[in-house]
Amino acid sequence: MSRFIVFTLFILLQACSFSDPNSYEESDINREELQQLLVEWETKKEQIDHLNTIEADLLMLIQALAVQVDVDKLPKKLQSDPKVVSYGSTEQVSTTANQNLNETTNTESPIHGVKIGSYLVERGVRAQLGRLKNRYPNLYTMLRYKMNTQSSASKTLYSLVAGPLQTEQEASKLCQVFELIYSHCETTEFKGVDL
Repeated sequence: MSRFIVFTLFILLQACSFSDPNSYEESDINREELQQLLVEWETKKEQIDHLNTIEADLLMLIQALAVQVDVDKLPKKLQSDPKVVSYGSTEQVSTTANQNLNETTNTESPIHGVKIGSYLVERGVRAQLGRLKNRYPNLYTMLRYKMNTQSSASKTLYSLVAGPLQTEQEASKLCQVFELIYSHCETTEFKGVDL
């Protein structure tokens, strides 16, 4: 908004400086330029408002993450710049028996979690987890992740679930943070295959 005021004052000062009757033609040219600038301003105003909204959302996300992470208490290896990790097919090699064992040993009382994505293939869950690890390494290390499978007659969905959280209120707060990142999140039970 301050840019608009400065811009308007600049234009007014320019208009006042051409009050000489000999410079009437120059003044007309400047009025035409002013009209063009005003038209351009009106077309760009929506884009500027949109950028201001995005900036406010990012500030809220940064504040939410800053509240949850105490940077001074993180291990030294997490305080440095994140390293890019590439995932190959060797990481995906695991036995189904071990996965089923992980599912059956977690028969404790329900622990809350947040579902941050559903995919038609298992590979989609692993790719999303890799993107989360690369883009938000501090957030990635604060949580554990599971893949939950939901089957129906026509298809199977693989969900990425983050947790564990002690209360549903904690899950709701974490979901608000993930909604800023991924635009969709819902609270759920923290169960499935460990990733």
